[in-house]
Amino acid sequence: MSAVRIACSGCGVRLTLKNQDKLGKKIKCPKCGGVFVARPVEEQQPVPDDDDGWLSEFGDVGMGDPDLGRDPRTKQRASGDSRKSSKSKSSGKKRAAATKRGPDSQRKLLFAGIGGGAVVVALAIWAIVAFTGNKNDDKPNNDNVVQNDGTKTEGPGTPNPDGNQPGKKQNGNSVPPSKKTPAGPNPNKTTNGNGTGNGNKTPPAKKPRTQQTVQQARANLDAVVREIRNARNLDDQQRAGLIQRTATAVKKTQDLLAKKQPHETDFIPPLYSCATMLRNAQGQAVDDVATLRLIQTIWERSDKPGGPVGGYVAFAYDLLADRLKATEKAKPGELVALYRTAAATLEPLKQDQAYADTLTQIRKKLARLTDAVAGQPKKPANKPPGKVNGRLDNNLKCVDLSDMTGPLPLNVLSSKKILSRSEFWEYSTWTLVARKDDTVGYPSMVHNDRGKNPDGKYYLYYAHHDPTSGIACAIADSVEGPYRKLAKLDASRKHSLVLVNPHFPGRLGDPSHYSSPSVVWNEDENLWFMYFHYYNHFHRLWEEHPAYPGGGNQMTALATSPDLSSHNWTIVEDEGTDKVNIPKIMPVLATTKKAWMYGTSSYHSIQRLPTGEWLAFLRGTDAKGACSVGFARSRDGRKWSLFPENPMIRPRSGRDAALGIYRPGFIGYLGKDSAGKHNYLVVWAESRKGADVPRIRYGYTTDFVKIIPDRRGFANWPGGDGLISTWRVDDKLYLFSAKYLHVMKLPVASN
Repeated sequence: MSAVRIACSGCGVRLTLKNQDKLGKKIKCPKCGGVFVARPVEEQQPVPDDDDGWLSEFGDVGMGDPDLGRDPRTKQRASGDSRKSSKSKSSGKKRAAATKRGPDSQRKLLFAGIGGGAVVVALAIWAIVAFTGNKNDDKPNNDNVVQNDGTKTEGPGTPNPDGNQPGKKQNGNSVPPSKKTPAGPNPNKTTNGNGTGNGNKTPPAKKPRTQQTVQQARANLDAVVREIRNARNLDDQQRAGLIQRTATAVKKTQDLLAKKQPHETDFIPPLYSCATMLRNAQGQAVDDVATLRLIQTIWERSDKPGGPVGGYVAFAYDLLADRLKATEKAKPGELVALYRTAAATLEPLKQDQAYADTLTQIRKKLARLTDAVAGQPKKPANKPPGKVNGRLDNNLKCVDLSDMTGPLPLNVLSSKKILSRSEFWEYSTWTLVARKDDTVGYPSMVHNDRGKNPDGKYYLYYAHHDPTSGIACAIADSVEGPYRKLAKLDASRKHSLVLVNPHFPGRLGDPSHYSSPSVVWNEDENLWFMYFHYYNHFHRLWEEHPAYPGGGNQMTALATSPDLSSHNWTIVEDEGTDKVNIPKIMPVLATTKKAWMYGTSSYHSIQRLPTGEWLAFLRGTDAKGACSVGFARSRDGRKWSLFPENPMIRPRSGRDAALGIYRPGFIGYLGKDSAGKHNYLVVWAESRKGADVPRIRYGYTTDFVKIIPDRRGFANWPGGDGLISTWRVDDKLYLFSAKYLHVMKLPVASN
């Protein structure tokens, strides 16, 4: 079968397709990595993206598991166009005929080409003479005007000077529509007094040195922005180099604009692009806030031109306020002022839907901020939690082990199975093969001895691994069980679910699910908090939106309840994310721009430390399905800040560096050391990808950054895929993991 020449619609590179059966089908470009439809080069056309937003078009994109990777489907859909081009066949015949011509015919073609070239040259000379004598040659041409500095301003269908298309997403950042630069007469041409432009040309006036410096700085900045926009699939070294070049270009611009310069508002669009690049610098020593501050300075001393430049300013002010809020470096009232300026700047542009959506989000942030300022003062944050019988409250999920006289044992006294599937929703709807696997588990147990209507019973929340799971509940009179599902306790209930997935009961191949509950008592709000993860059908839109980090595939949400016995939970939602997030859930622990948790943010273990601080023991999954462990902290359990050193537990080398799955287990409190520092036990699970039973490891830390592994190696009791829920009674530690309850005897002094 003969080869066919095709061209990538993304980068334009021409390729040779050896297998014509792939014509009309989507293939991956080996140069740019983009996907395009293979068509002969004569009929190459742009291919619209017919992705429905949550199902992948290609088998090599998904990971085959809804919890690993960015798309769960592995089967490849046909592109719908398998026809071969008749035009390519005819052109192939012409080329074959050409190869059969003899030397005489080729010589004739050579002479004909030389003669034709002479005609073209004569026509070009005539056109130049005619053009120089045109009386209307001073009329400005707006199609593509070249400025004195050699850069092109925007004409119809041309990009902006910084390489960004109006209203489009570039490198993950919002780009407001650009203000067109009006074209004018050529300043290098003189007229003969009557406006005909036939006078003698004079050399252009030499520009002042300051103006040349400004233009050079702008050119350097534009070059970096173009490099940012075209960056794809960079390795760590290439990314670090681009970040460094961006920081250098911004620093030179800052030095130049220390004093007001003419037309300095033209620097705002490329500076915003650089700021967003520096924001995603993955731990590099760069400061995006300084760049945003420079935009603020330029805007405040300008004449406020508004228009598209104002759109960039609004985005910059919004981003600056978010950054200051996250780092708690904002001055009193500064956040309100920034959000108000951003909203006022966007108000004239709200006819554009992209601006309107951003304006809505900014107004919501402003409303929440002003309500908090105007409301009653909140309770002091990080108040040490109360104790029960002299120990940390078990319902805060950081188990108190401070009285142990030795290390945590590697063995358990007993293990028993407490969960198995018995209800129809506990069967997978992902595939027919998956229905054979019983993945019910992911337990989180609390004691209903507080809140409204405490009944003193033990509530075990659980789920399963596959679609279309929700969060269910089983109840026992004692910590050891037996645990009976709600449907068994109440004959009127059709199932035991307390959080029902919107796609319930589901359909074959639908990846929707809720899973991995982590329930904690919040004594500051007198509410039960349940953290769980969900599948976001609009994760592609999430990934493309500049305001949302990471791939957005699976993320962790929050539901609250004042009364466990009511079995009513309210999911915290955010209407502002409805365009990129399905269902309209506000993720409290979202995916990140960092690779380790870019794909999914799920299966987390949440606890309240004895200091009063909230700690999230995180499991992050990258785009390839590898899982690492990290941490986040919070003052109220609602807004979280990730440790910049993440991930904390991840092998740097060896066979498990690429294939290992690392899962959070639980946190234990070991008391203070001689220096007065709090010591903690960190328990996690390890397995190679696809392993059935994860193995348990212990470690020790004072800051959750440096973790020292236990020298004894792995524990001798099995782990599970989700967190490990703990409960202590005297010298017994109850460990809920997967389908099992393990009982461990602690080394403590007898009372």
